[in-house]
Amino acid sequence: MRTYVKKTNRGEIPKDIWMLAIKAIVENGMNISQAAREYNVPPKSLARNVKKYCSHHQDSLSEVPEHDTFFIGYAKPKQLNYSACH
Repeated sequence: MRTYVKKTNRGEIPKDIWMLAIKAIVENGMNISQAAREYNVPPKSLARNVKKYCSHHQDSLSEVPEHDTFFIGYAKPKQLNYSACH
């Protein structure tokens, strides 16, 4: 069996960098392009993650608890349950 070895670290931005950029936008009023430039993250991905963060924390935009389920990054495709369709 072959083992895939990634050749690049593209797209592997640490969660703490994402959270700093998101908090700069949400709490400090920085715009997307400024935060993307300052934290060296893609602006489109930052906009998507800010939207996801705000929808997940619409009641309180305060500190994120350690046990938070907010996910940044790529996820495996969801498995569809076709048994419910029959």
